[in-house]
Amino acid sequence: MLSAGIYQLNKLRKFTKKIILLSIFVFLFSCNLDMSPVDFTFYSEIPDLSLYTVQDVTTWTADNITWTKDDYRDIWQNPFYTFSVREGDCEDISLLALYLIKRDVGITGRAVIGTSQKDDSRKHCWIEIVGTWWEPQKGRTCSYYHDCYTGFRYVEYEDLMGDIL
Repeated sequence: MLSAGIYQLNKLRKFTKKIILLSIFVFLFSCNLDMSPVDFTFYSEIPDLSLYTVQDVTTWTADNITWTKDDYRDIWQNPFYTFSVREGDCEDISLLALYLIKRDVGITGRAVIGTSQKDDSRKHCWIEIVGTWWEPQKGRTCSYYHDCYTGFRYVEYEDLMGDIL
């Protein structure tokens, strides 16, 4: 009698698995997902953009790269990826700007990371070029950040770019 109950229980489990799989299939089929290939080019080298000054680079990043928030953890994108997808958060845009400034303008800068004075959990990244702070998301200098952020940490270009150089 007990083995008959176990047999029936196993049969019910198999039937339940089939129903669940069928339900998933029906759900996915009804979603009308577009499975056509995405037109995406990953650049392993960024083409010449005719940028000659730090202002040119920060204006270009502000106009062409969309700021997006990282989903759940902060992953620093490589500048080629950021250029390819044309989006990133503050440090992704800063890395791209540093790369372009080094390559096109010939000046090595560094990233600056600060903590918001209003909210300790909020951090922001911008760049420093020859002693001047620049905000590549906005295309302008940002010396007033001394009043908004504390605990400045500087990260050198070579440490940021690592294997990319």
